[in-house]
Amino acid sequence: MKVLRLGNSNDRALDLPEHLRSWRIAEAALAEAAGEPVETVIREIWPSDGLPDLIDGWIRRYQPDLVFLKQNSYWTNTESVPLRLERRFGRPGKALGEAGTGMADRPIGQTRALRFVRRALLRTIGGDTFFETDYVLALMEQCLRRIVAHEELVVVVQGSAGRARSMTGRGGRERHQRRRVIMHEGMSRICADLRVTYFGTATTMSESETKQLLGADGTHRGVEGQRVDGFAQGRHMAEAWLAAHEPSAGGN
Repeated sequence: MKVLRLGNSNDRALDLPEHLRSWRIAEAALAEAAGEPVETVIREIWPSDGLPDLIDGWIRRYQPDLVFLKQNSYWTNTESVPLRLERRFGRPGKALGEAGTGMADRPIGQTRALRFVRRALLRTIGGDTFFETDYVLALMEQCLRRIVAHEELVVVVQGSAGRARSMTGRGGRERHQRRRVIMHEGMSRICADLRVTYFGTATTMSESETKQLLGADGTHRGVEGQRVDGFAQGRHMAEAWLAAHEPSAGGN
């Protein structure tokens, strides 16, 4: 069996052994349930008008049996100071934004000191999200309609896991929760309409619960987070696969 995994940077970030990655854990659970080997093809997605065509091309190229799509709350719930500077001040702001993004990718970007600076900037300057919820919901519906047009595919969608966001400005928690509810309810509706398996939550974890799931950079899933995600993903993929392939009532 082949799985096309439309994921995010959690599938590659941090220095983790492959067998501890969520996609490997999910793969093993699906293989056990299906009783056959599973191969996972990983493609990282980012919202764009061309994404539905890109996904359709991957389906035609890799011929998967199951498509797993991760709707990433980072797209609509991360408030970025560099992004706000770029949008408000044009090229000078863009240069500042690129400098900030570059710093976050260096070792210093994983330090407690820099996270403190980020929080302070968010509380004073504020940040912009990469995309609006309406755009992402419309785009996800387009993508899923293109996927289910391949009628032989089993499709599983994961929404928000409810991660708390500590680096917020004034009113940040309320904004995050409002956007999380919009995305969860919207994705639930879209997947129900298309008869696609969906799992996610509109609730928010506590800061301590979130911290347990994160790795050294304070952003991506660490070993425990990968384990939790992997088991949840594997369980839902296995259930969807078995439901799609259970014998008909009139079969032998």
